[in-house]
Amino acid sequence: MPAFPREERLKEKLLIARLFAKGKHLAEFPIRLLWVEEEGESMSGLKVLFSVPKKKVRKAVDRNKIKRKMREVYRQNRTELKNMLTDRKKGLVIGFVFMGTTTTPATETESKIILTLRRLQELNVKTV
Repeated sequence: MPAFPREERLKEKLLIARLFAKGKHLAEFPIRLLWVEEEGESMSGLKVLFSVPKKKVRKAVDRNKIKRKMREVYRQNRTELKNMLTDRKKGLVIGFVFMGTTTTPATETESKIILTLRRLQELNVKTV
C-alpha cells in the first residue's frame, strides 16, 4: 500500500465531532491519539485525521511539515492495524494530535506515533 488514499482520510464533520466528543485517547508526548470504533456497513476500515494546533506551532509551513511527517510514519506502519480491522469487520476513526512545539525532534515524534499505534492494536485485540 504505497499511498495514503482518499478513502482513509477523515473529512466528515459529524465523525470528527464524535471523535473529539466521545473518543478514547492515548497520549505519548508529543502525540495524542484519539479513536472511536464504528460499526455498520457504511463504515469499514480506517478513517484518519492529523492535527497540529495553531496555538502550539504558529507557522503554517511548520504545521504542514509536521503533518506531512506524521502521515508518512502512519502510512508506513498501518498495515497490521488495517489487517486486524478487516478480520473484525469493524471500522475505526483515528485522530493524531500533535502536542509538541516546532523544537520537538522528528525522530521522537516518529517513535511515539509507532508506539501509540501498537498500543491501540493491543487495546483493540483485548476488546475482541
